[in-house]
Amino acid sequence: PCLELFRALGSVLEGEALRELLADAVFPKLVRAVTDWRAGGLGVPLHLLVLPWIEHLDRTMLSRILPEVAQRLRNYLRGWSPEDRRAAGWLRPWMRVLDQKSTEALFSQHVCPKLARSLRSFRPDDATAHPEYLSDWHDVLPPAHLLALVEGELALRWASTVHAAAASPDSGGGAAAARLYVAWRDALPTHARDDRAIVAYLQAGLLAVRAAADRDADGLARLRPRRAATAS
Repeated sequence: PCLELFRALGSVLEGEALRELLADAVFPKLVRAVTDWRAGGLGVPLHLLVLPWIEHLDRTMLSRILPEVAQRLRNYLRGWSPEDRRAAGWLRPWMRVLDQKSTEALFSQHVCPKLARSLRSFRPDDATAHPEYLSDWHDVLPPAHLLALVEGELALRWASTVHAAAASPDSGGGAAAARLYVAWRDALPTHARDDRAIVAYLQAGLLAVRAAADRDADGLARLRPRRAATAS
């Protein structure tokens, strides 16, 4: 309602009067709302408080409020865990607003280290437990960061587990390995499936499943994940 009123006043007030209204009545309250913002409970996402006003703020106002926004996001991410799936949606709107230095700091200091620790905790032999939240970040994290997480924390463990399941005497013709393969393939962010190294792991996993189905012990022996991953 306040924003709608402000826009309506824009048609009747002269430019200078409107700027004074923004500077004296609106902007201080907007800054206070940002500095008081906390992510706990059912609080309003920060971007819903600020971004509707962004087109009306001049450079001086932006230079004051955007560092406050970055600080509030840092405070939120310090206590954040990847199981809280609000984070990607709360950061996404700011990627085109905050400067690259600020967003890179958020990713490298808070988001990526916590995602890496969480990914390490997943058991790749459990087809029902895979990091669904990873796909939330496909259009938020820079592709290089996301691929580094997948390659560094998941790919080799996943491929090794699929290969071990395929080689097991109790594999049921590769059925267990196939379930693992499908579950983890579908958990990957879409563009990660186009990465050369990830494709090599996926191909190795699929070939291991096929070898198990064909009872091809020699083929499985040739498809050890390390060899398959470095063959690209």
